[in-house]
Amino acid sequence: LRRMVGATEAALVRERCGRELLRVIAGTAAGALGAGAAAALVAQAPLSPPELGVLVVGAVVGGAVLWMARLLTFAIWLRLGLRGAGA
Repeated sequence: LRRMVGATEAALVRERCGRELLRVIAGTAAGALGAGAAAALVAQAPLSPPELGVLVVGAVVGGAVLWMARLLTFAIWLRLGLRGAGA
């Protein structure tokens, strides 16, 4: 519908980027911290600073990769959907 009133593919993808990136990274970081806490409980030892650093970097990189995969899927779906609608 938005495409019919003049929205470009790039504008639609940019809009999704703004809404989703922070949420995906925050969710991945929360999951990574939960996994780190579970590992610390099982090992019965607190995580060291280098281990926490790896956890944080992994969460940010993992969140960014997941977000890019979602964005790529959306862009492909948008292109195929528009092609099927005769746009």
